[in-house]
Amino acid sequence: MKEKLTIIGTFYNEEYLLPYWLKHHTRLFDHGILINWGSTDNSVEIIKRYAPHWEIRDSGTKHFHRGPVDAEMLKHELSIDGGWQIQTNITEFIFHPDLRGYLSALTPQVNGVWLPPISLIDEDPQNPLNPELPIVLQKHFGVIGKNEVRPTNKLIHRKRHGEWKGEGHHDTYMQNVFTAGDIYIVHFGWCPWRMEFIKRKLQVQDKLTKEYKETVGEAEMGYHITTPEILDEKFKDIRDKYCNNLLFNPIYKYLYREIEKSYNDNSYIFNPFLSENINYNLQRISSYLKSVGVDYFLVTKDQNKQECNINVNLPQDKNIIKSIMEMNFTIFSWLKLQFPQFKFVMSDKKLNIIIMDSDNFK
Repeated sequence: MKEKLTIIGTFYNEEYLLPYWLKHHTRLFDHGILINWGSTDNSVEIIKRYAPHWEIRDSGTKHFHRGPVDAEMLKHELSIDGGWQIQTNITEFIFHPDLRGYLSALTPQVNGVWLPPISLIDEDPQNPLNPELPIVLQKHFGVIGKNEVRPTNKLIHRKRHGEWKGEGHHDTYMQNVFTAGDIYIVHFGWCPWRMEFIKRKLQVQDKLTKEYKETVGEAEMGYHITTPEILDEKFKDIRDKYCNNLLFNPIYKYLYREIEKSYNDNSYIFNPFLSENINYNLQRISSYLKSVGVDYFLVTKDQNKQECNINVNLPQDKNIIKSIMEMNFTIFSWLKLQFPQFKFVMSDKKLNIIIMDSDNFK
């Protein structure tokens, strides 16, 4: 019997990174519990769109303060009925192509695994993210291991709770825990260095009490309690010290290529009877549908005319029908924008895409 994989994520106005985070982790985990710290942007709507089957829970804590936050996160841990679990922020991504396979290979005696950090640093801030591609495959400069950029590991475990030692969930009393050397937690702390991300980093100070701001040191929250100008200078300093091409690291390069391959494996398989143009666009469309968790199947209507259909099947669960319809509309709008030369037919329950070679399209 396979063990359930659950991720607990916390969010506060994370509409910039949430789509990437959800697309990435819904591939790896069976269930997600997302704790809302009073978001006022579109974060909740984004979660309902990309992960309608995951839970959203409102936080009972108004401010970020280690003691109350740790106590609340413990309650969420204890609410999980068995299996593996991990707590992350929206800036943290599990870096492995097959998390379930990795954990299933461990002996029953192993209770937990510390995931070492990879701190990504934006080597080219002028180059914006491509929303169609996985974020972990777009940026690959930074530093591996604990350092001033990221001084802590992350624990994934299969106990009722993490048996945490001290504040912050950075140490544990748990026995039979080891530190992995071939699976990581990628931290987007200094990447992508765009204005949207800088604002996201600074907004945390709105959730800190005056007393906490006066007593906390830079090692803890200092990167959040500052100005955009000072933060940018700190970014440049970190970039000069630690910005390395991680693809030169053999372990990182191997995982990167395997993750890239896993995304391709879950998308369209090349059809030799169709033109290169159709194959390319089918791959792009199917990758997007898979990334938002939508099932579909392909029907080649007429290979002589180079015409192909994608029939998108959406679940009809009444409890999530509103989210499904929102997803339907989002897919429809995105596809019309990206592929204006193709025909689209959408009903309440199905989206049908008719793809023709651009040379034959009328």
